Amino acid sequence: MVILATCGEEKSKRLLLNDPDVLGNRLLHIESALQDLQVKYSSLQKELADEKSKHEQSLQSYAAGEKYYYSSSYRGGASNMLCLPDNPELSNKTAVGRSLIYGTEFNTNDLIAGANDEDVSCAMCRSTNTSSTVMFPGRKTCYPGWKEEYNGVLAASAHSHNPSPYICVDAHPAYVYGGGRNNEEHILYISVLKCGSIQCPPYTDNVQMCIILILSMVILATCGEEKSKRLLLNDPDVLGNRLLHIESMLQDLQKELADEKSKHEQSLQNQGSTYIRWGRNDCVAQNTELIYKGYAAGEKYVYSSSYRGGASNMLCLPDDPELSNRTASTNSQIYGTEFEDNDLVTGALNEDVSCALCRSTNTSSTVMFPGRKTCYSGWKEEYNGVLASSAYSHNPSPYICVDAHPSYVNGGQRNNDEHRLYVSNLKCGSIPCPPYTDNVQVNCVVCSK
Repeated sequence: MVILATCGEEKSKRLLLNDPDVLGNRLLHIESALQDLQVKYSSLQKELADEKSKHEQSLQSYAAGEKYYYSSSYRGGASNMLCLPDNPELSNKTAVGRSLIYGTEFNTNDLIAGANDEDVSCAMCRSTNTSSTVMFPGRKTCYPGWKEEYNGVLAASAHSHNPSPYICVDAHPAYVYGGGRNNEEHILYISVLKCGSIQCPPYTDNVQMCIILILSMVILATCGEEKSKRLLLNDPDVLGNRLLHIESMLQDLQKELADEKSKHEQSLQNQGSTYIRWGRNDCVAQNTELIYKGYAAGEKYVYSSSYRGGASNMLCLPDDPELSNRTASTNSQIYGTEFEDNDLVTGALNEDVSCALCRSTNTSSTVMFPGRKTCYSGWKEEYNGVLASSAYSHNPSPYICVDAHPSYVNGGQRNNDEHRLYVSNLKCGSIPCPPYTDNVQVNCVVCSK
Protein backbone atom coordinates (compact mmCIF):
# COMPACT_ATOMS: atom_id res chain seq x y z
CA MET A 1 0.00 0.00 0.00
CA VAL A 2 0.94 3.67 -0.52
CA ILE A 3 -0.62 6.86 0.92
CA LEU A 4 -1.67 9.41 -1.68
CA ALA A 5 -2.79 12.98 -0.78
CA THR A 6 -6.14 14.29 -1.94
CA CYS A 7 -6.49 17.69 -3.71
CA GLY A 8 -7.37 20.76 -1.64
CA GLU A 9 -7.94 19.08 1.79
CA GLU A 10 -5.46 18.08 4.48
CA LYS A 11 -6.53 14.45 4.53
CA SER A 12 -5.12 11.14 3.33
CA LYS A 13 -6.70 8.00 2.09
CA ARG A 14 -5.44 4.43 1.69
CA LEU A 15 -5.97 3.03 -1.79
CA LEU A 16 -5.39 -0.49 -2.99
CA LEU A 17 -3.05 -0.43 -5.97
CA ASN A 18 -4.90 -3.44 -7.37
CA ASP A 19 -8.16 -1.48 -7.63
CA PRO A 20 -8.04 0.11 -11.11
CA ASP A 21 -11.48 1.73 -10.74
CA VAL A 22 -10.54 3.72 -7.65
CA LEU A 23 -7.18 4.68 -9.11
CA GLY A 24 -8.80 5.61 -12.41
CA ASN A 25 -11.28 7.95 -10.74
CA ARG A 26 -8.48 9.45 -8.68
CA LEU A 27 -6.36 9.97 -11.78
CA LEU A 28 -9.20 11.60 -13.70
CA HIS A 29 -9.81 13.99 -10.80
CA ILE A 30 -6.16 15.05 -10.64
CA GLU A 31 -5.86 15.34 -14.42
CA SER A 32 -8.93 17.62 -14.47
CA ALA A 33 -7.41 19.81 -11.74
CA LEU A 34 -4.13 19.86 -13.65
CA GLN A 35 -5.87 20.97 -16.84
CA ASP A 36 -7.63 23.80 -15.02
CA LEU A 37 -4.34 24.93 -13.51
CA GLN A 38 -2.61 24.78 -16.89
CA VAL A 39 -5.31 27.03 -18.37
CA LYS A 40 -4.72 29.60 -15.61
CA TYR A 41 -0.98 29.20 -16.04
CA SER A 42 -1.19 29.75 -19.81
CA SER A 43 -3.29 32.87 -19.25
CA LEU A 44 -0.71 34.28 -16.85
CA GLN A 45 2.13 33.37 -19.24
CA LYS A 46 0.40 35.29 -22.03
CA GLU A 47 -0.08 38.31 -19.79
CA LEU A 48 3.58 38.28 -18.79
CA ALA A 49 4.69 37.70 -22.38
CA ASP A 50 2.69 40.74 -23.47
CA GLU A 51 4.46 42.80 -20.82
CA LYS A 52 7.85 41.53 -21.98
CA SER A 53 7.17 42.22 -25.64
CA LYS A 54 9.67 44.30 -27.55
CA HIS A 55 9.34 48.05 -27.97
CA GLU A 56 6.56 49.23 -30.20
CA GLN A 57 7.74 51.88 -32.62
CA SER A 58 6.09 54.05 -35.21
CA LEU A 59 7.21 54.23 -38.82
CA GLN A 60 9.64 56.94 -39.93
CA SER A 61 8.59 60.35 -38.68
CA TYR A 62 9.86 63.89 -38.98
CA ALA A 63 11.33 66.24 -36.38
CA ALA A 64 9.79 69.71 -36.55
CA GLY A 65 9.76 73.10 -34.84
CA GLU A 66 9.41 76.88 -35.33
CA LYS A 67 11.36 78.79 -38.01
CA TYR A 68 14.94 79.39 -36.83
CA TYR A 69 15.16 82.85 -38.32
CA TYR A 70 15.04 85.86 -36.03
CA SER A 71 13.92 89.20 -37.46
CA SER A 72 11.29 91.90 -36.97
CA SER A 73 8.80 89.37 -38.41
CA TYR A 74 10.10 86.21 -36.69
CA ARG A 75 10.93 86.69 -33.02
CA GLY A 76 8.75 84.24 -31.14
CA GLY A 77 6.47 81.31 -31.77
CA ALA A 78 6.64 77.83 -30.28
CA SER A 79 9.78 76.86 -28.35
CA ASN A 80 9.24 73.10 -28.09
CA MET A 81 9.71 70.48 -30.82
CA LEU A 82 7.40 67.90 -32.39
CA CYS A 83 7.83 64.43 -33.87
CA LEU A 84 5.34 64.44 -36.75
CA PRO A 85 4.07 61.00 -37.86
CA ASP A 86 4.38 59.98 -41.52
CA ASN A 87 0.72 58.91 -41.60
CA PRO A 88 -1.10 62.10 -40.53
CA GLU A 89 -4.83 62.66 -40.35
CA LEU A 90 -5.12 66.15 -41.78
CA SER A 91 -7.52 68.92 -40.85
CA ASN A 92 -9.61 70.55 -43.58
CA LYS A 93 -9.46 73.96 -41.88
CA THR A 94 -6.91 76.69 -42.56
CA ALA A 95 -5.29 79.06 -40.02
CA VAL A 96 -3.96 82.62 -40.14
CA GLY A 97 -0.31 81.48 -40.24
CA ARG A 98 0.93 83.21 -37.09
CA SER A 99 2.12 79.94 -35.54
CA LEU A 100 4.09 77.81 -38.02
CA ILE A 101 5.66 74.35 -38.04
CA TYR A 102 8.78 73.61 -40.09
CA GLY A 103 10.93 70.53 -40.60
CA THR A 104 14.23 70.24 -38.70
CA GLU A 105 17.68 69.83 -40.26
CA PHE A 106 21.22 69.56 -38.94
CA ASN A 107 23.33 72.65 -39.67
CA THR A 108 26.80 71.32 -38.79
CA ASN A 109 28.84 68.15 -39.01
CA ASP A 110 29.58 68.23 -35.26
CA LEU A 111 27.52 65.09 -34.64
CA ILE A 112 29.01 63.01 -37.47
CA ALA A 113 30.54 63.74 -40.87
CA GLY A 114 27.90 64.36 -43.51
CA ALA A 115 25.11 65.43 -41.16
CA ASN A 116 25.01 69.04 -42.40
CA ASP A 117 21.68 69.89 -44.12
CA GLU A 118 20.26 66.41 -43.55
CA ASP A 119 16.65 66.43 -42.32
CA VAL A 120 16.22 65.00 -38.82
CA SER A 121 14.12 61.86 -38.41
CA CYS A 122 12.46 60.75 -35.19
CA ALA A 123 10.40 57.91 -33.76
CA MET A 124 7.82 57.66 -30.99
CA CYS A 125 8.81 54.57 -29.00
CA ARG A 126 7.10 52.64 -26.21
CA SER A 127 9.00 50.32 -23.91
CA THR A 128 6.76 47.82 -22.17
CA ASN A 129 7.21 46.44 -18.66
CA THR A 130 8.64 49.78 -17.46
CA SER A 131 7.27 52.57 -15.34
CA SER A 132 9.71 55.47 -15.68
CA THR A 133 11.47 57.13 -18.61
CA VAL A 134 14.08 59.81 -18.03
CA MET A 135 16.93 61.53 -19.87
CA PHE A 136 20.30 61.90 -18.11
CA PRO A 137 22.34 64.82 -19.52
CA GLY A 138 26.11 64.54 -19.16
CA ARG A 139 26.07 60.72 -19.00
CA LYS A 140 26.76 58.02 -21.58
CA THR A 141 26.01 54.99 -19.39
CA CYS A 142 23.08 54.18 -17.14
CA TYR A 143 23.00 54.40 -13.39
CA PRO A 144 22.64 50.97 -11.69
CA GLY A 145 19.19 49.43 -12.02
CA TRP A 146 18.27 51.28 -15.23
CA LYS A 147 18.17 50.05 -18.82
CA GLU A 148 19.53 52.05 -21.76
CA GLU A 149 17.17 52.98 -24.58
CA TYR A 150 19.62 54.99 -26.67
CA ASN A 151 22.49 57.42 -26.21
CA GLY A 152 23.73 60.47 -28.06
CA VAL A 153 24.49 64.17 -27.56
CA LEU A 154 22.53 67.27 -26.61
CA ALA A 155 21.37 69.60 -29.37
CA ALA A 156 19.23 72.75 -29.63
CA SER A 157 18.80 75.88 -31.73
CA ALA A 158 21.58 78.48 -31.90
CA HIS A 159 21.67 81.22 -29.27
CA SER A 160 21.20 83.78 -32.07
CA HIS A 161 18.07 82.02 -33.41
CA ASN A 162 14.56 81.44 -32.12
CA PRO A 163 14.56 79.13 -29.09
CA SER A 164 14.04 75.36 -28.95
CA PRO A 165 14.54 72.78 -26.17
CA TYR A 166 17.68 70.76 -25.51
CA ILE A 167 17.00 67.32 -27.01
CA CYS A 168 18.92 64.05 -27.08
CA VAL A 169 20.01 63.26 -30.67
CA ASP A 170 21.02 59.66 -31.33
CA ALA A 171 24.78 59.18 -31.72
CA HIS A 172 24.16 57.18 -34.91
CA PRO A 173 21.48 59.20 -36.74
CA ALA A 174 19.34 58.09 -39.66
CA TYR A 175 18.09 60.86 -41.92
CA VAL A 176 14.78 61.52 -43.65
CA TYR A 177 14.86 59.92 -47.08
CA GLY A 178 15.46 62.54 -49.76
CA GLY A 179 16.00 65.27 -47.16
CA GLY A 180 19.56 66.45 -47.93
CA ARG A 181 18.44 69.80 -49.34
CA ASN A 182 19.35 72.97 -47.42
CA ASN A 183 15.92 74.36 -46.49
CA GLU A 184 17.08 76.73 -43.71
CA GLU A 185 13.89 76.32 -41.68
CA HIS A 186 14.18 74.81 -38.18
CA ILE A 187 17.91 74.33 -37.60
CA LEU A 188 19.57 72.07 -35.02
CA TYR A 189 23.08 72.50 -33.55
CA ILE A 190 25.10 70.29 -31.19
CA SER A 191 25.28 71.90 -27.73
CA VAL A 192 28.51 72.65 -25.85
CA LEU A 193 28.98 73.31 -22.15
CA LYS A 194 30.16 76.60 -20.64
CA CYS A 195 31.96 76.68 -17.29
CA GLY A 196 31.01 79.26 -14.68
CA SER A 197 27.93 78.49 -12.64
CA ILE A 198 28.42 74.93 -13.94
CA GLN A 199 31.25 73.41 -11.91
CA CYS A 200 34.46 72.65 -13.89
CA PRO A 201 35.64 70.07 -12.92
CA PRO A 202 33.77 67.72 -13.05
CA TYR A 203 32.64 69.33 -16.34
CA THR A 204 34.85 70.72 -19.14
CA ASP A 205 34.40 73.93 -21.10
CA ASN A 206 33.33 73.88 -24.79
CA VAL A 207 32.80 70.14 -25.22
CA GLN A 208 29.77 68.26 -26.46
CA MET A 209 27.45 66.83 -23.84
CA CYS A 210 26.97 63.07 -23.84
CA ILE A 211 23.48 62.01 -23.00
CA ILE A 212 21.59 58.82 -22.39
CA LEU A 213 17.88 58.09 -22.48
CA ILE A 214 16.97 55.29 -20.10
CA LEU A 215 14.09 53.76 -18.26
CA SER A 216 13.53 51.42 -15.37
CA MET A 217 13.10 47.74 -16.07
CA VAL A 218 11.47 44.81 -14.32
CA ILE A 219 12.46 41.31 -15.43
CA LEU A 220 9.81 38.64 -15.28
CA ALA A 221 10.69 34.96 -15.53
CA THR A 222 9.27 32.64 -18.19
CA CYS A 223 8.12 29.12 -17.61
CA GLY A 224 9.22 25.80 -18.99
CA GLU A 225 7.14 23.45 -21.07
CA GLU A 226 4.82 20.91 -19.60
CA LYS A 227 4.77 17.47 -21.21
CA SER A 228 2.31 14.68 -20.79
CA LYS A 229 2.15 11.03 -21.68
CA ARG A 230 -0.69 8.52 -22.06
CA LEU A 231 -0.66 5.32 -19.97
CA LEU A 232 -2.90 2.25 -19.86
CA LEU A 233 -5.43 2.53 -17.05
CA ASN A 234 -5.64 -1.27 -16.63
CA ASP A 235 -2.04 -1.57 -15.36
CA PRO A 236 -2.12 -0.89 -11.58
CA ASP A 237 1.65 -0.53 -11.18
CA VAL A 238 1.98 1.90 -14.07
CA LEU A 239 -1.17 3.68 -12.93
CA GLY A 240 0.23 4.17 -9.44
CA ASN A 241 3.47 5.61 -10.81
CA ARG A 242 1.51 7.84 -13.13
CA LEU A 243 -0.58 9.09 -10.23
CA LEU A 244 2.50 9.95 -8.21
CA HIS A 245 4.01 11.71 -11.23
CA ILE A 246 0.90 13.79 -11.88
CA GLU A 247 0.64 14.77 -8.22
CA SER A 248 4.25 15.89 -8.33
CA MET A 249 3.57 17.86 -11.51
CA LEU A 250 0.52 19.44 -9.91
CA GLN A 251 2.51 20.53 -6.86
CA ASP A 252 5.29 21.96 -9.05
CA LEU A 253 2.82 23.80 -11.25
CA GLN A 254 1.01 25.24 -8.24
CA LYS A 255 4.33 26.47 -6.87
CA GLU A 256 5.39 28.00 -10.20
CA LEU A 257 2.02 29.68 -10.59
CA ALA A 258 2.32 31.17 -7.11
CA ASP A 259 5.87 32.34 -7.92
CA GLU A 260 4.73 33.97 -11.18
CA LYS A 261 1.87 35.75 -9.42
CA SER A 262 4.28 36.97 -6.77
CA LYS A 263 6.69 38.29 -9.43
CA HIS A 264 3.84 39.95 -11.27
CA GLU A 265 2.62 41.64 -8.08
CA GLN A 266 6.20 42.68 -7.30
CA SER A 267 6.53 44.24 -10.77
CA LEU A 268 3.47 46.36 -10.08
CA GLN A 269 4.91 47.42 -6.73
CA ASN A 270 8.19 48.38 -8.45
CA GLN A 271 6.56 50.99 -10.68
CA GLY A 272 7.56 54.59 -10.14
CA SER A 273 7.56 58.10 -11.62
CA THR A 274 10.38 60.63 -11.88
CA TYR A 275 10.65 64.39 -11.42
CA ILE A 276 13.30 67.07 -10.93
CA ARG A 277 13.40 68.82 -7.58
CA TRP A 278 14.64 72.30 -8.50
CA GLY A 279 16.58 74.17 -5.83
CA ARG A 280 17.54 71.14 -3.72
CA ASN A 281 20.09 68.32 -4.03
CA ASP A 282 18.12 65.69 -2.11
CA CYS A 283 14.84 63.76 -2.29
CA VAL A 284 13.08 63.54 1.06
CA ALA A 285 9.43 62.73 0.32
CA GLN A 286 7.99 59.43 1.53
CA ASN A 287 8.91 56.40 -0.63
CA THR A 288 11.17 58.53 -2.83
CA GLU A 289 14.74 57.76 -3.91
CA LEU A 290 17.56 59.98 -5.21
CA ILE A 291 18.79 59.07 -8.70
CA TYR A 292 21.38 61.84 -8.88
CA LYS A 293 22.04 65.38 -7.67
CA GLY A 294 23.63 68.17 -9.64
CA TYR A 295 23.42 71.62 -11.19
CA ALA A 296 20.55 73.49 -12.86
CA ALA A 297 21.49 74.73 -16.32
CA GLY A 298 20.10 76.51 -19.39
CA GLU A 299 20.86 78.96 -22.21
CA LYS A 300 22.59 82.33 -21.73
CA TYR A 301 20.12 84.87 -20.33
CA VAL A 302 21.31 87.90 -22.29
CA TYR A 303 19.16 89.20 -25.11
CA SER A 304 21.05 91.05 -27.85
CA SER A 305 21.83 90.91 -31.54
CA SER A 306 24.06 87.88 -30.81
CA TYR A 307 21.95 86.16 -28.11
CA ARG A 308 18.26 85.95 -28.85
CA GLY A 309 17.45 82.24 -29.07
CA GLY A 310 18.98 78.87 -28.25
CA ALA A 311 17.47 76.26 -25.98
CA SER A 312 14.33 77.21 -24.04
CA ASN A 313 14.14 74.33 -21.55
CA MET A 314 16.33 73.65 -18.53
CA LEU A 315 18.54 70.72 -17.56
CA CYS A 316 19.55 69.14 -14.27
CA LEU A 317 23.18 68.16 -14.93
CA PRO A 318 24.47 65.30 -12.73
CA ASP A 319 27.52 65.91 -10.54
CA ASP A 320 29.16 62.71 -11.86
CA PRO A 321 29.29 63.36 -15.63
CA GLU A 322 30.81 61.14 -18.31
CA LEU A 323 32.43 63.72 -20.59
CA SER A 324 32.73 63.75 -24.35
CA ASN A 325 36.18 64.22 -25.88
CA ARG A 326 34.81 66.09 -28.90
CA THR A 327 34.42 69.83 -29.29
CA ALA A 328 31.60 71.55 -31.20
CA SER A 329 30.74 74.95 -32.60
CA THR A 330 29.47 77.37 -29.96
CA ASN A 331 26.09 78.07 -31.54
CA SER A 332 24.19 76.11 -28.85
CA GLN A 333 25.55 76.51 -25.34
CA ILE A 334 24.75 75.32 -21.80
CA TYR A 335 25.31 77.58 -18.80
CA GLY A 336 24.77 77.17 -15.09
CA THR A 337 21.72 78.76 -13.44
CA GLU A 338 21.80 81.30 -10.61
CA PHE A 339 19.15 83.16 -8.64
CA GLU A 340 18.96 86.80 -9.66
CA ASP A 341 16.88 88.12 -6.77
CA ASN A 342 16.08 87.54 -3.09
CA ASP A 343 12.35 87.10 -3.69
CA LEU A 344 12.48 83.38 -2.84
CA VAL A 345 14.50 83.69 0.39
CA THR A 346 16.92 86.23 1.80
CA GLY A 347 20.47 85.62 0.55
CA ALA A 348 19.50 83.78 -2.65
CA LEU A 349 20.88 86.49 -4.97
CA ASN A 350 23.71 85.15 -7.20
CA GLU A 351 23.65 81.71 -5.59
CA ASP A 352 23.95 78.85 -8.11
CA VAL A 353 20.86 76.65 -8.29
CA SER A 354 21.11 73.00 -7.28
CA CYS A 355 18.76 70.24 -8.39
CA ALA A 356 18.05 66.54 -7.94
CA LEU A 357 16.43 63.88 -10.09
CA CYS A 358 14.05 61.92 -7.86
CA ARG A 359 11.98 58.76 -8.31
CA SER A 360 8.75 58.27 -6.40
CA THR A 361 8.15 54.55 -5.97
CA ASN A 362 4.74 52.87 -6.21
CA THR A 363 3.41 55.74 -8.33
CA SER A 364 2.70 56.06 -12.03
CA SER A 365 2.22 59.82 -12.48
CA THR A 366 4.02 62.93 -11.26
CA VAL A 367 2.68 66.40 -12.01
CA MET A 368 3.33 70.00 -10.95
CA PHE A 369 0.24 71.97 -9.87
CA PRO A 370 0.79 75.73 -10.33
CA GLY A 371 -1.13 78.04 -8.00
CA ARG A 372 -1.36 75.35 -5.30
CA LYS A 373 0.71 74.66 -2.18
CA THR A 374 -1.07 71.43 -1.27
CA CYS A 375 -1.95 68.41 -3.40
CA TYR A 376 -5.46 67.55 -4.53
CA SER A 377 -7.17 64.66 -2.77
CA GLY A 378 -5.61 61.28 -3.55
CA TRP A 379 -2.18 62.70 -4.48
CA LYS A 380 1.04 62.56 -2.47
CA GLU A 381 3.19 65.67 -2.03
CA GLU A 382 6.80 65.44 -3.25
CA TYR A 383 7.79 69.05 -2.55
CA ASN A 384 6.34 72.57 -2.73
CA GLY A 385 7.71 75.98 -3.64
CA VAL A 386 7.13 78.91 -6.00
CA LEU A 387 7.21 79.33 -9.77
CA ALA A 388 10.32 80.83 -11.38
CA SER A 389 11.64 81.43 -14.91
CA SER A 390 13.80 83.82 -16.92
CA ALA A 391 12.88 87.51 -17.18
CA TYR A 392 10.51 88.61 -19.95
CA SER A 393 13.31 90.82 -21.39
CA HIS A 394 15.73 87.87 -21.54
CA ASN A 395 15.91 84.67 -23.53
CA PRO A 396 13.04 82.31 -22.68
CA SER A 397 13.02 79.44 -20.20
CA PRO A 398 10.22 77.27 -18.78
CA TYR A 399 8.30 77.96 -15.61
CA ILE A 400 9.75 75.62 -12.99
CA CYS A 401 8.78 74.90 -9.39
CA VAL A 402 11.69 75.96 -7.13
CA ASP A 403 11.73 74.45 -3.66
CA ALA A 404 10.56 76.84 -0.96
CA HIS A 405 13.65 75.97 1.13
CA PRO A 406 16.52 75.96 -1.37
CA SER A 407 20.04 74.68 -0.91
CA TYR A 408 22.79 76.09 -3.11
CA VAL A 409 25.76 74.73 -5.05
CA ASN A 410 28.87 74.77 -2.87
CA GLY A 411 31.13 77.68 -3.85
CA GLY A 412 28.52 78.97 -6.28
CA GLN A 413 27.76 82.43 -4.89
CA ARG A 414 29.82 84.31 -7.50
CA ASN A 415 27.82 86.54 -9.88
CA ASN A 416 28.38 84.82 -13.25
CA ASP A 417 25.39 86.40 -15.04
CA GLU A 418 24.83 83.38 -17.30
CA HIS A 419 21.46 81.64 -17.01
CA ARG A 420 19.39 83.77 -14.61
CA LEU A 421 16.33 82.66 -12.64
CA TYR A 422 13.66 85.01 -11.27
CA VAL A 423 10.65 84.30 -9.07
CA SER A 424 7.49 84.70 -11.20
CA ASN A 425 4.51 86.86 -10.30
CA LEU A 426 0.99 86.79 -11.66
CA LYS A 427 -0.74 89.37 -13.87
CA CYS A 428 -4.50 89.76 -13.85
CA GLY A 429 -6.37 90.18 -17.10
CA SER A 430 -7.06 87.01 -19.02
CA ILE A 431 -6.27 85.33 -15.69
CA PRO A 432 -9.35 86.03 -13.52
CA CYS A 433 -8.83 87.96 -10.28
CA PRO A 434 -10.30 86.70 -8.02
CA PRO A 435 -9.57 83.86 -7.46
CA TYR A 436 -6.03 85.03 -8.33
CA THR A 437 -4.32 88.25 -7.18
CA ASP A 438 -2.21 90.66 -9.23
CA ASN A 439 1.57 90.93 -8.72
CA VAL A 440 2.00 88.15 -6.17
CA GLN A 441 4.28 85.12 -6.27
CA VAL A 442 2.68 81.89 -7.48
CA ASN A 443 2.83 78.83 -5.26
CA CYS A 444 3.43 75.42 -6.77
CA VAL A 445 3.45 71.83 -5.54
CA VAL A 446 4.77 68.64 -7.15
CA CYS A 447 2.51 65.65 -6.46
CA SER A 448 2.51 61.98 -7.38
CA LYS A 449 -0.13 59.28 -7.59
